[in-house]
Amino acid sequence: MDIHRQRPNQSRVDTNDITKARLSQRQLLSHKKHREASGQAQALLFGEAQARSEIEPGQLKPNTANAMAAKKRNQNSSKHRKQAVSRSQRAELQFPISRVERYLREGGYARRLGSSAPVFLAGVLEYLTSNILNLAGKEAQDKRRKRIAPQHLETAMENNEQLCPLVKDDNKSLVDETARPKKK
Repeated sequence: MDIHRQRPNQSRVDTNDITKARLSQRQLLSHKKHREASGQAQALLFGEAQARSEIEPGQLKPNTANAMAAKKRNQNSSKHRKQAVSRSQRAELQFPISRVERYLREGGYARRLGSSAPVFLAGVLEYLTSNILNLAGKEAQDKRRKRIAPQHLETAMENNEQLCPLVKDDNKSLVDETARPKKK
């Protein structure tokens, strides 16, 4: 038997009346105090004339709702949002992870791409770049130069056993011979 089905003789009782009947005398007093306090708050917000008008529970004037919403928006806007932290900063890398991810997606190497793949690849590229620049910097210091020239990069890669196999097939020349300055 369905408990929500009405019997023909009985009329349905309003649920609001039932809840009021269940409230004890103490709860009714606190409910009245709450209504009085909300009336005082409305008097502060909207002035005495609007606060005196009786408002039924559960009903709000349109301007009351708008004022309350505006007040909440102002409170939320005063809170400072946390600064966005890039994935490169989280991974403590200098290479941009987002750009590496874009190159991987545009390259069409795979249909799907894991979230850690661009982070790992950016880390590998940064490691290789720092090693190459470190070796080229030492090469420039050996020749008493303050700047790293393309020739220093070329000799550093040729002299290193681990880096030479990476570029040995494509390492024709990093520098165009016509672009070199003439010696005096």
